[in-house]
Amino acid sequence: MKFFKNHHVESACLAQLQKEKLGKIIRFQLPGNTCWGSHHACLLSFVQSMKALQVFNNKIQFNY
Repeated sequence: MKFFKNHHVESACLAQLQKEKLGKIIRFQLPGNTCWGSHHACLLSFVQSMKALQVFNNKIQFNY
């Protein structure tokens, strides 16, 4: 998840795929050190964008 926070081009590509596949853009939530709710939000944002992440992964594999 930090990958998409640090790489703006890939983050924009993922945002476009999320908009196409899910109809909305889901930003990843990074977990805090001590708050269990933030870990839950982190995993929830990951699960919600799973379909777009799979398409993103397929596009990356074919480009290399």
